[in-house]
Amino acid sequence: MSNYFAIIKQNKWLGIRAPWTLDETVWKKPHKLGCYTGVAGGIVTCVSSILAFTTESDFWLSFGMITLVCFVGLIPCAYSVEYRKLHSKN
Repeated sequence: MSNYFAIIKQNKWLGIRAPWTLDETVWKKPHKLGCYTGVAGGIVTCVSSILAFTTESDFWLSFGMITLVCFVGLIPCAYSVEYRKLHSKN
């Protein structure tokens, strides 16, 4: 699903929904980054799930979930804040 973040049009219901991302220029960059980080987070989660199954260790499952949350949620939101700061200075 995160692979479609780059083509989502600006809205209030789907995507990285923060008040500052409702600006058209600030909307595009974090969503493009969210596309890449979401796919990377999904791949890491799949690999860690396989490792958790084969090693019977909960560490890999926890690692995969924490990585997914960071890649999908935290990194694009943090980037949107920084991009907004850069965009407002220009």
